[in-house]
Amino acid sequence: LQPDLELGDPGLDDFGAAATVHNLSGVAGSTIALGWRGVLLLDNDRDTEFAGTITGAFSPAYVGRVYANGTGTLTLSGANDLREVDIENGTVKMAGAGTLGENAWVSMWDSTLDLSGVTGGQFAIGGLSGGPSTIALGATTLTINDGGDIYEGTITGTGGLHLVSGWLGLTGAHDYTGETVIAADAALYTAAAQLASSVRVEGTLDISQYNFSSSFGGLNGNGTVSLGNNELILTGGGDFGGAIESESSGITLLA
Repeated sequence: LQPDLELGDPGLDDFGAAATVHNLSGVAGSTIALGWRGVLLLDNDRDTEFAGTITGAFSPAYVGRVYANGTGTLTLSGANDLREVDIENGTVKMAGAGTLGENAWVSMWDSTLDLSGVTGGQFAIGGLSGGPSTIALGATTLTINDGGDIYEGTITGTGGLHLVSGWLGLTGAHDYTGETVIAADAALYTAAAQLASSVRVEGTLDISQYNFSSSFGGLNGNGTVSLGNNELILTGGGDFGGAIESESSGITLLA
């Protein structure tokens, strides 16, 4: 492993290959500028904070990739602008006005993305995927701007989830209690999912893909709900004026 790296102002500039940094930390104003398709591997075995920014040195289409690995917690509080973020084993904690980038695709495996320290109540990424992991919202609403994959971890907290466009697949139990909003150009696919959250459907909610029912805290909106042969269980009420498509099943209201 590389030695621990602590950055001041200005930082690292314009590297385009792969680089490994052990226990990254740094002050506000420091920068890591990724060059042509640069890849930065952050390996933390202890808790550190980087208050600077990680961004691309060229056209935004080539903003690089960051792998956050290890057993420690890496806290990010700067305005980072990335396209791909892979989190494995450890924890990435966002603080203050910290960002990953509104177009960042976040992939997780056996890890935690902690948004509970975000100020302003909103945190936006491009897409989400991954295996057994945890997204801790706190009171923050997570916005996914252009999804297109399955997330098989859990989402917790009092915040919400907002799908702007594209699609997201969810499985398993999620106890976050803020509203789930599916915008007109978005779709949420679920299989054996249990959400404490009430869902507002302006696009598509589809639970028909596998032979498993799904449950939500309530149903609102004017979009389309596709049941297929699966039961939709609601633990709360709502006001839904859209279309419900079913082959042989229906809705059970437990409220």
